[in-house]
Amino acid sequence: MFNHQKSTRMDLAALVLSAQLIRRKTMIVHGVNTLGIMGSGTAHALKNANPRIYTAYRDYIFDRSSGNPKFENSTLLGQVSLVELTPCVMVANLFSQARIATYRGEVVANEKAILDGLQWILEFLRMKQPMIHPGLETDLYLPRIGCDRGGLDWNRVGASLEMRLNQHLDHINPILVEWP
Repeated sequence: MFNHQKSTRMDLAALVLSAQLIRRKTMIVHGVNTLGIMGSGTAHALKNANPRIYTAYRDYIFDRSSGNPKFENSTLLGQVSLVELTPCVMVANLFSQARIATYRGEVVANEKAILDGLQWILEFLRMKQPMIHPGLETDLYLPRIGCDRGGLDWNRVGASLEMRLNQHLDHINPILVEWP
C-alpha cells in the first residue's frame, strides 16, 4: 500500500527547499514534541530547510507576547500544526510526543497521538484540499513517525497507519520515507 522511498532526512529537506518548483499537491508529515524543540531527526532537518516550519510550530505552542505555553503539554498530543510553504506544498507538524528521549530506544512517542493526528490530516485533505485543488491527489510523505527517536515499534504503528490510509486512497498517494 505504501510507496516506499529510500531516502535521507536531507532529501525531505531538499523537497522543502524546492517547494517553489513542485506542482503536485504535497504534504510532508512528521512528528514533533510538545516542548518547542526541533533538535534532531526529521524535525531538525525540516527546521533547517525552512525556518517558517519552526516558527509556525513555536507559534502554535507559545503565546508570542508573553512566551508562555498556550496549552498544557499533554493536550497538544495528536494535534497538528500546518505550514503552507506554497499553494501546493504543506508541512504537517504532528505532535506525537510530550518529552524527549534520554537514551536510544526509550519510548516517548504516543501511538494514539500519531493516529489521531493522521486522522485529522486525512479528514483535512478529504474535506479542504479538493476545494483548493480539485481532482488532484496529494502525495503524502510519511517517515516512520514515532519509531526512530520516539521508540515505538514500526511493525505495529505502520500497520495501524496503513489501515487508516487505505480508506483514503482515492485522494492521497502515501509515500513512506525510509532512512537507509
